[in-house]
Amino acid sequence: MAEGDVSPQFSDPALEDLIELSSMGELSPLQQAKLVSVLQNDRLRRMEFIKAMAFEAMLADELMVGVPQPLSEDTFLDVALEKSRKKWPVGWGFLLASISMAVLLLGGVYWGYSSFFFSVDNVGVLAGSDELAQPIATLSDFSGEGFSRGQRLKVGRFEIESGRAELTFDCGAIVTLTGPASIELLSEFRVLMSLGELSATVPPQAIGFVVLTPTSHIKDLGTAFALRVGSDGNTELHVAEGMVEATSLGQPNANAQKFTSLQSALFSKQAVEPLDYDDQLFVKPKELSDGDVTGEKLIHWSFDQNQKQMSDASGRYSLELKRIRDRGDFPVITDGVSGSGVRFNGKGGYAQSSYPGVAGNQARSVAFWLRLPLMKSEEGRCPIVSWGAPRLAGKWEVGLNRHSEDGQQGAIRVSFGGGFVTGATDLFDGRWHHVAVVFHGGEDANVSTHVKLYLDGRLEMTTGRRQQSIETMTDRMGSMPVVLGRFIDDRSKIMRSYFIGDLDELFVVDRAISQHEVVNLLEVNSLVRVDSKMGVNDSKSPD
Repeated sequence: MAEGDVSPQFSDPALEDLIELSSMGELSPLQQAKLVSVLQNDRLRRMEFIKAMAFEAMLADELMVGVPQPLSEDTFLDVALEKSRKKWPVGWGFLLASISMAVLLLGGVYWGYSSFFFSVDNVGVLAGSDELAQPIATLSDFSGEGFSRGQRLKVGRFEIESGRAELTFDCGAIVTLTGPASIELLSEFRVLMSLGELSATVPPQAIGFVVLTPTSHIKDLGTAFALRVGSDGNTELHVAEGMVEATSLGQPNANAQKFTSLQSALFSKQAVEPLDYDDQLFVKPKELSDGDVTGEKLIHWSFDQNQKQMSDASGRYSLELKRIRDRGDFPVITDGVSGSGVRFNGKGGYAQSSYPGVAGNQARSVAFWLRLPLMKSEEGRCPIVSWGAPRLAGKWEVGLNRHSEDGQQGAIRVSFGGGFVTGATDLFDGRWHHVAVVFHGGEDANVSTHVKLYLDGRLEMTTGRRQQSIETMTDRMGSMPVVLGRFIDDRSKIMRSYFIGDLDELFVVDRAISQHEVVNLLEVNSLVRVDSKMGVNDSKSPD
């Protein structure tokens, strides 16, 4: 059954009955299978199920006190983990297992947190299968055995017996572990630590990063902090800079407390006690690397040449503003974020380059400034940047989502054959936004798990995804080089649909850039930061 279709076997009352049985822990295996079937085939019912479970939890154990509405799956995860050590009513362990099983079986279509189970008794997390688990961090520094620097890390357990390991999460947070240490990687914004020493450095774009321990819930508010977790679960918190919000999990209905620079506390199963700040515990991350740009293909069109044919920054690849069959309107040069940009009006104008694009399953990154009109239009339903062979699995497209069944309408969408991944933010607001799409390549890579979307420097949540292996074809008959503002495959689409909006500072790189490099592009229009100042150098502020 197609995604978004309503199962003909169940009505809403039937779903309500299944939810009620689930909340009491009385689902039979057959009923559980029916519930999974309903949720698997209907996105709206999935959302209703999550909301209903949260509401039942609120009634049963006051879980939702102080949690803002509307409830997101992200908030539900926080609440479930924070309260999971409390005495749940009979059946709640089965309830959470049912929720997790249902979400897991949905294949992670809508939630990045769907690849693990909750263990209610010990706040444990079991990693999902390799097929469903998403890479969410990179091992940016490690000198021991068993892992390699640059290795991508999936949702699941990560342990070291000795030495240090530095993990750079896709959200930009950097976590340094000192062994022996054991953590669970839950998502790009969340880890669970059961043993060892941890230091976290969190940039502004990753504010909200969470570290859970057996006795505490630590939420970053823009800071650097260190934790020491003992074998008994007791947790020391030492804030090196900024502020964190910490909640005791050992005390029923405990309120969150804020801790600022050079403040410390001990979280045990019985109490929260003040501590002297340990200035030796926090470990600074290695100097933030801007990547080795030597030998890579870095294509940058600034659109500042103010002419119909221009070259990239290196002079190797041209980009020409064109129109369809001499009867459309050329794209026009306009004011950009930095210097000039280019405006597409949807009336037959596009741009075509001489750069063939990145081929096969090789890693790649595409970044640009984008401004869309305030009003959505049936026109302009086409990719923004695309290249490859005009066939299902041969092309690479970065555009906007137009279909509500595939996630948030108006959000950034990367498509490849039948696969796609969709962001969470409607960009039709008349303002400039910085967009970056990063694909971490490899033989097992697919668009639903290895593509990361960044909006204005911050990792985007995904609201839609479908798996599809990636094999971009750049050397086949009919393959198209990088094209802006139109389809490259279906002739009928080419004739009727062209992009509407403004572009500036387009980069295409043949590797996966880091979140810190995404921020560099946003702030200094370069992968390499040459100064320590914040803000866009020599440019106008986007409005």
